Amino acid sequence: ATFAKPLGPFETLEALESAIREDLKRQAESAQRKGLETQAAVALLEGWNFEVPPSLVGGQARRVLKERTLDLIRQGVAAAEVEQKAQVLAEQAKLDALRQVKLFYILRRIAREEGVIATEQEIEERMQALAKRLRLTAEEIRQDLEKRDLVEEFAWEITRGKVYDLLLKEAEIKDSD
Repeated sequence: ATFAKPLGPFETLEALESAIREDLKRQAESAQRKGLETQAAVALLEGWNFEVPPSLVGGQARRVLKERTLDLIRQGVAAAEVEQKAQVLAEQAKLDALRQVKLFYILRRIAREEGVIATEQEIEERMQALAKRLRLTAEEIRQDLEKRDLVEEFAWEITRGKVYDLLLKEAEIKDSD
């Protein structure tokens, strides 16, 4: 059990194993949820056809392109190869950005129509959970989010999750009919 001590605040090897099992379980549940959300997003995008402001799509496309470029660099892809793929990456980023912006508008409209919103209590609970995972205080998390101007985005993530909960619950009801 002494070799487990450097791996974290675990008293025994069993405690370490239990923590690893819980982490793997959380990851599997998260992956399953993400898959369901992706399916719901595809269905939503197929069902709605509307124009979105090109400036929003352009800004989002630039962010997506930067993310994809960083991902390739992190994977060890040579700079010359990344440069070679720039045009394809840019085109794909535009398509993905259009889908993301449309999806945001769709989810926001559903949230508004259904009265779904992140409550202060939910925001606080999520901050506390994040703080516990990162071994910080909830106040440190809040200050960091405020400093980075991300509190609204943090609240939207909760609202977005609640909208997906609603959609997935509705899909289950229709499946069981």
